Amino acid sequence: MWKKIKYWNRQKNHLLRQLKLKLVRLLFDSTYHRTALDLSTIKKVLILRDDNKIGDMIVSTGLFSQLHAAGICVDVVAGKDNAFIAEAMPQVNSVLLYPRKTGKILQTAWKLRRHNYDMVLDFGDYLSPVYYSFISLINGRHTLGFNKSVFYRYDLNIDAPALDEHVTSRYKRVLALFGLPSEHYHYQLAVPEAAQQKALTFIHTLASQQFVLINPFAAGKDRTLSEQQVVRLINMIAEADPQLQVVVIGPSAPLAALQLPESARKNPGHSFWSAVVLVQHAKLIISPDTSWVHVACAYQTPLIALYKNKIIDGGLINNKVWAPNFQPSTQIITDKQSVAEIDPLDLTAALQKYLTPLSDPAQTLEAHKDMTA
Repeated sequence: MWKKIKYWNRQKNHLLRQLKLKLVRLLFDSTYHRTALDLSTIKKVLILRDDNKIGDMIVSTGLFSQLHAAGICVDVVAGKDNAFIAEAMPQVNSVLLYPRKTGKILQTAWKLRRHNYDMVLDFGDYLSPVYYSFISLINGRHTLGFNKSVFYRYDLNIDAPALDEHVTSRYKRVLALFGLPSEHYHYQLAVPEAAQQKALTFIHTLASQQFVLINPFAAGKDRTLSEQQVVRLINMIAEADPQLQVVVIGPSAPLAALQLPESARKNPGHSFWSAVVLVQHAKLIISPDTSWVHVACAYQTPLIALYKNKIIDGGLINNKVWAPNFQPSTQIITDKQSVAEIDPLDLTAALQKYLTPLSDPAQTLEAHKDMTA
């Protein structure tokens, strides 16, 4: 009985959202007049990255950079947790935070409206009545979206029906629309100088300048490694190459709680940027499906990434859409409920690829040829 009540409540809420969205569309669509697209007049764009996900923002950095290089002014709407990535980039003109309350959201839209954007780019999939109001009130001359052909305000639509297409394909299509190079899409991170120097100082204190990073943490428990896994990985790395140092990174509180072998070091910097520098200089990083996968991609640092086999919003195949998508990287996918259930022994073959002793460069080269993305 309780399940039926919950089901009908969900159905009711869904219908109410659809009705509200229809009313919002009737209100705003009638006041919007489409104009023909002339790319030569696109000088100022607003990119919406208000999902508040660090990984999504990192993936967007390649677009920021190329649009800026083409002489286009780039503004970004971000969440409070991912804004710092865009704020650090000299290619981004300004960053505005997306608030949580409806009234503040609409106020923010009115503020953005005064900038008279030539184009608003929305990479999101979900569209609520409030968000459609937000988009409409900004009133960009053109608004680009994905799979939004039925929404009049989105006068530019890119159909992306494939459920297994890597997320970067969307950015490549936008670059192609602007007539910009899109074949080789690179993420770009701008690390503050103070964080760079602090991290390098820590690296110089390590027993070995050749080190492996382990990030055990992710936003969800089902994507977080267990302490037992981390300890076993540290021991396996020591057995594979005793000369290697292991460094564990992560948020300060959960990182401090980990009980690790004395041979392993914890990143003392705690900040995201300090760990970014460590990724840049690491021989290898091991991480679950989280933003560190994209940081590794930015620097082409060898990576072993642990993923759950799952479907995410919109029916997208997570381990395809958000795959590491670069070499050298290895993706290990489990059908179990959590990546914490992956046996570290399942990483043996991958570790052997990346931990080939430096004294044998021929073997290292051969191993890199075999790496999978």
